[in-house]
Amino acid sequence: MANQSAVRGAHLASERVTVGQQPSIFDVLSQESLMSTLKPAFRHLVKYLASAYPGRFQKVHQFYDEVFAGFELLLQNYCLKNCGASFAENFYNMKRVVPATGKSPTDGWARVRSLIFLVAVPYLREKLDNLYDRLTLQAEVMGNQPPKTARDKLCKAFLAAYPWIKSALDFWTFALQFLYLISKSEVHSPFLKFAGVRLETLTPEDLARMGKQIEPLGPDAGMTLRIWRLLTGLPTVMFSGFSKVLGFGLFFLQFLDFWYSNEQTQKLNLGALPSPPAPQLVS
Repeated sequence: MANQSAVRGAHLASERVTVGQQPSIFDVLSQESLMSTLKPAFRHLVKYLASAYPGRFQKVHQFYDEVFAGFELLLQNYCLKNCGASFAENFYNMKRVVPATGKSPTDGWARVRSLIFLVAVPYLREKLDNLYDRLTLQAEVMGNQPPKTARDKLCKAFLAAYPWIKSALDFWTFALQFLYLISKSEVHSPFLKFAGVRLETLTPEDLARMGKQIEPLGPDAGMTLRIWRLLTGLPTVMFSGFSKVLGFGLFFLQFLDFWYSNEQTQKLNLGALPSPPAPQLVS
């Protein structure tokens, strides 16, 4: 009986998933702010290049959302595969962990789920926001005319339902962030819950594993093996250098976004100046 209890305890201990340290709410919000700033900052840069070199960058500016989504898909897929986190999460020394297994979503359906809510869902959400703004403007121009076609009815239903859906999602996000702040929730975002992961701080073992250099080849290694090692190690070296350059460039892009937004605000303020009073006629 005692042996059975010991075996059962050892079995349960082997199946127990170790929970790592969760990052602070300030860190998780900072990494979200990092990616939300990256896209508009790049948009300003592409807009300038399109005005300076329209032949080369006009199409990129025209389909910027799709181009950036493709770039982000490649970036996030590589980060998930090699670091177990998104680019911004890895930048702030975090990793994604599947609660059931305690492992990062580096492959299979777990990685696909993370990619869906890292790339596809934000892309669709921005498109829906733009559609809502456009339909709202059209509704204001057309006035309170009754819908005539099925498309008009669908647009009216979308205009009525979409703000409620956004408000519900925002309230859920706020509730999760508050619960995360008081350590009552493992996730701070509905998208993490949908992706089936939580965030944990990288351990020294994780940092050592990711920073481990490729073992040098012996003097008797053949030329074929040396070329293969070079080709297989090249993407990691390129990404390491690219991530460092992009990390430093993010601060410049954030400044660029702030400067451009401030300049647009000043233009609006100048355009809103009151007209000078008309001169009085002297009788």
